[in-house]
Amino acid sequence: MTSIIKSIINLNGKEDSLDGDDNVKPIGRVLSIPVEISKNSNSSDIYASALCQTRLRELPLNYPKTPLQIFLQSVHKFPNKPFLGKSSFDTPVQFTWQTYRELYNRVIKFGSQLPTLVRQYNLPKRNNQLVILGRPEPNWILVDLACQAYSWRTLTLFENFSFSVLQNLSTTINDCSVIVSDLKRVASILTVSDNLSNVKLIICMTQIDKYNKLHFAHLAEWAKQKGISLVSLQDLESRGKLTSNPNFKAFDPKEISTVGFTQGTTDLPKGVQFTGYQLAFSTYSTSLHFKNYYTESSVEYSHLSYANLNARIGLYHLMSIGGSVGYYSHREEGLGRMQIDCKQLAPTHLRTTTKTLEQIYTQITNIIQLDKVIHQQYKKLLEYTLNYRLNSQDNGTNQELKTYLVGKLFSALTLKFQFWFGYRLKYIFCIGAPVSPKVQQLLELLMNVTIIQGYTTTETCGIVLCTQFEDSKDCYGTTGGVIPGYEVKLVDVPDLGYFVNGEDGTSRGELWVRGTSVGTQYFNTKNSILNEVSFSNGWYKTGDIAEINPYKRANFFQLKDGLYVTPEKIEKEYQKSHLINQIYIPQSATLTGIIVPNYTEFTPWLQYTMSGDTQFNGDNIVDYLKDPEVLSKFLDKINSSMVSMKILKPYELLNKIVLVRDKFETLDGTVSPTFKLKRSGLFKHFSKLLEINKEHENPEPKL
Repeated sequence: MTSIIKSIINLNGKEDSLDGDDNVKPIGRVLSIPVEISKNSNSSDIYASALCQTRLRELPLNYPKTPLQIFLQSVHKFPNKPFLGKSSFDTPVQFTWQTYRELYNRVIKFGSQLPTLVRQYNLPKRNNQLVILGRPEPNWILVDLACQAYSWRTLTLFENFSFSVLQNLSTTINDCSVIVSDLKRVASILTVSDNLSNVKLIICMTQIDKYNKLHFAHLAEWAKQKGISLVSLQDLESRGKLTSNPNFKAFDPKEISTVGFTQGTTDLPKGVQFTGYQLAFSTYSTSLHFKNYYTESSVEYSHLSYANLNARIGLYHLMSIGGSVGYYSHREEGLGRMQIDCKQLAPTHLRTTTKTLEQIYTQITNIIQLDKVIHQQYKKLLEYTLNYRLNSQDNGTNQELKTYLVGKLFSALTLKFQFWFGYRLKYIFCIGAPVSPKVQQLLELLMNVTIIQGYTTTETCGIVLCTQFEDSKDCYGTTGGVIPGYEVKLVDVPDLGYFVNGEDGTSRGELWVRGTSVGTQYFNTKNSILNEVSFSNGWYKTGDIAEINPYKRANFFQLKDGLYVTPEKIEKEYQKSHLINQIYIPQSATLTGIIVPNYTEFTPWLQYTMSGDTQFNGDNIVDYLKDPEVLSKFLDKINSSMVSMKILKPYELLNKIVLVRDKFETLDGTVSPTFKLKRSGLFKHFSKLLEINKEHENPEPKL
């Protein structure tokens, strides 16, 4: 079991939430609900997204079934809308754009040459498939769509693969006779070409101009000596014909159209095969999760490899709504170039890595330390906004105050960093290892952005877990809840000491994922054991350790009006009332709170409330815990407090309460040794009381 534990992923919660355990951190948000109760003690319940009324397993009838169909639909809807932009290398930077219609025309011209390659370059007659190796750019997407249109399977490799990795992959990709690469990687391919006996053609997707023409000629001569033809994509495209009714011979949606390779951080890269339907399904899942935060006017800045399936699905999603994508410059790399590009592009969205965000954080903190004026401004800003937000309730009033302070008092400071990546940047996606809470807090504050974090693997095709934009401030260091179309569960890893039903009340284990988009086997591998270890009965075993905490095991339930609630969230807010010592909300069709009063505050409140009762003497408080009038007034009191704080939604307010005398204790199994609620123990402890109270409804709260 330990052999498949690839890495430990922080999947939720605060940095100190595990009492010193540095190996695993908690996951799960209110977007995840249990859809299937576990029948085994060594696995958790199965969780899915709460955004779907039913478990999503198929695409809607009217939704395109492949990325090519998505593209063709967008060409029809947004023919003249800028789609793909590439930055120049001049100063000032300028972006050259291709519209949806222009890219469509290029797909026809380049794609029409694919069927002729076998004859022109004496390629082996075998299943049409080619390798794409290079940084993301418009021509990468051109090749991808053209291959889908003319039934050429693509094997997509990360551009940073070393010589040794390419050599070790030679057996896997040797069936391919064509490699599409940018100019920078051609030399690497030729270096290992002796191990790629079937490769006969290299297509260079970099634009050949006066600056690189001589270099290209030298590489072409070297390739010729090895019996390989090197041609430019622009040359092939120039030979193609533009027709009004192209004869596309696209894949069937259920045929394998692409193979995505893992990065090989712990072992050799493995290829996972996907159908066009799976890619379209993952695109649809993404659109459901982010439907309110992308529009036709959205512009994303891209520098992640499209061998990364998550980045490609993100592109397909933007493509489906008529969005635009601007690309990272190839000739000059680094954070400085990204900032130059973004100032010109002015993107609304940035898709990046944890490493890049940490570099931005380091750059900002260095400036703060070196510049005395900025340092003083930052200290004030931190005092009046960040600390205020973290230590107080971020309700509407406080949010307005924060906006005022940032916008008015410290605009010079915030604008300095906000304009690093253009004046329109709103959202930053970081899919992978979660960003440190301190990094996220500082960047969101000073850049005035929202950082969205998620979890994915190559084998799952798209994002599996992701935070929501409006919940970002509550999810520092997390990767959020399950997105539509996926289901997850945790399984015990006894070798490492992780158990779904931990003695300390935690729920930890290996994360398993299933869904329509999840791969089912590795490509071109003779190692059947590898497939058996990684894939089982529709589940992909990620090898990553997760914890469902604090929202764990059936803690999401549906009210009688169909709305989902998270009891821990509601308990947390009510717990702040000075009248409440402990509170537990069991699963029920109506929200019921079992409350242990804080007698220090409850007694004087009760004396005041019952001052007209001649029987009340202060010593018989327990007798009043079941009094209907006391229950009604107590409920009104605590609900009024919640309403004034504007934190909970109306349907999250308690409808009933039960006041109990005794505290929840470890001895009766209702709390853990660290005094966290043990929900199963509480439910068992109060089961009879809950049955009784079903027959005696509390009065509705008067607000």
